[in-house]
This record gives sequence, structure tokens and C-alpha cells, in this order.
Amino acid sequence: MHSSAGIDTALLVHNERARGYGAHRLLQRAVRLLASRYDIVVAAPASPAALADAVAGSRARLVIAAGGDGTVHGVVNALTDAATLAILPTGTANDFARELGLPRDPIRVAARIAGGGADRTVDLLTVNGRRFCTVGGLGLVAHTTTVVLDLKATPGALRFAAQALGESVYRLAATAALLRPRPAETVRLRYREAEGGRVVEREVRTHSLFVVNHRMCGGGLCLPTGSRGDDGVFELAIVHESSRPRLVANFARLSRGAPIAPAALEVVRVTEAVLETPLPTAFVADGELLERATRFELRMLPGALRIRGAAALLH
Repeated sequence: MHSSAGIDTALLVHNERARGYGAHRLLQRAVRLLASRYDIVVAAPASPAALADAVAGSRARLVIAAGGDGTVHGVVNALTDAATLAILPTGTANDFARELGLPRDPIRVAARIAGGGADRTVDLLTVNGRRFCTVGGLGLVAHTTTVVLDLKATPGALRFAAQALGESVYRLAATAALLRPRPAETVRLRYREAEGGRVVEREVRTHSLFVVNHRMCGGGLCLPTGSRGDDGVFELAIVHESSRPRLVANFARLSRGAPIAPAALEVVRVTEAVLETPLPTAFVADGELLERATRFELRMLPGALRIRGAAALLH
């Protein structure tokens, strides 16, 4: 699909499987709005590899990701340094879009993008060289995400139910994971503290270890870490080993936005880190399973991503 109404070319990458607020019904309306300012080329890649090829092969200075956090993840990892990202939030969780202050309605977002305005830059993180935008982690956060991914990939009633639940599927999956006996994991940490630059090595027993650059995760849960995506710092949020009832109670407090005791959730501000586990474990971020490994090197990329249409970062 192409329009000659605009001046600059923009590539819109559309995830046809994304569900959310009018993902398919509103796409044409969004494209018409965007075409008032840009020549719009629309791509609907059928695989992550095809998505990467479409973005990397485009000369467009603006790439619009129409989908959820997984679609944004694919675009960000293929985006050239000269290109700017915009997001039409039509996915399940849309955590990155929430953190950027984007409206839930993609038509309003399309109008904002078409209206121009100043771009803003945000930080990115890498894990073993792979970029990600939102909260990442090991343990229960990884288990919850992989359960949701499995549900979405299962044909039939389970997939339909996961789609119908929308963002609530993450909270239900997290609750189910908490109710099942699952031992804490041993993680060896090496990190550089943000204040003072001291290098620390330690070992923790944790049920879940979050890597936090933006606080939103799991369809709108807001982690109490004080994180923001433009300060050149990220946080390790460590859920220390405790009883199952206490874990469930703290998750309920998190869901309500109530405070959690520092003894239950330790937050460490860092600029780089290495996580090591005795056995291969899953690392998830942007709603995707990124890798199974025993070593995860985390690096900050300050101001690495330009965003169009975003409001001031939430903090």
C-alpha cells in the first residue's frame, strides 16, 4: 500500500496477529491519517526474519511499529541509527507505549505522529548484544511470559481465550505461577553501581530478578523501582527467596500499586551487569523469550533510540 500524499517516506510494519484496541479495523484509518504527512509503505511480515529484512532494507527515516511490544522489539533490533521509531499500540500489553505516555487509541497516536513535533530520545538495554526496550528478567517473570507465549501459539480455544483476555492474561499467568511450588534460583551477580561506580559481586537466592529500564510490565503493572528510560541507568529488582504466601501477598500489593517492603524487593541502580546461573535459564524482555543461557551480559545504550509522538516519560 502506498500513498503519494506525503513528502517523506515512512515504513509502517504491521503485525497482523496483534490484538488490542481495533488492531485490524483501525489500521486503514491510521494509514489515512499518516498519509496526510508521509508517503506510507505498509509491510506485514510473516516472521521475525522477514520483519528484520523489511526494516533493515528500508530507506525510510521513520519506521512505525503497529503492534505490541514484540513488534517494537523486532523493529528496534533492525532499525538503523539514522531512523526514528513511532509506535501504534495494537498489541496485548503495549508496555513500552504506556511508559512513553502514548494514548491507548492508535487513531489518536496516528494523529499525533502526523502532526509532527519534536522527537525525544530514550535509552535502550542489551542482553548478550540484543537490544530491548521494556522490563526483562529471569525466574517467575520469565516463566509467566513463556506461558503466555505458549498460549498464544496454541491453536484453538486456548489461543482464543488468551487473545480475549488481552493484557489480563499476564496477571492470570503470574498468579498461576505463584500458586505452583517453584524453588528460588541461585543467581551470581556482578554489577557496577550507578552512584560511585563501585563493582560489586554477590550471590542471591531469588524467585524473580527484573532488569528494569522502564517500569511498566505485564500489561500495565508498574514496578516500584523509580526507573526512567532517559537517565543512562537501569535497575536490578531482586525478589528475594520467601514463602509462597508472602510472594502471593506481595504480588497482590504490586497489582494494587501498594508499597512493598525493601526486604522483599531489593532495587539496585547500575550501569552494567552480568547475571550467571548454574543451569541454562530463560531471559525474557519485550514480551518475548530472548535467550536460554547461563550468562547474561547487560549493557546500557544511553539515548540510543529516537521516538516520534511520545509525551514526556512517566516517572
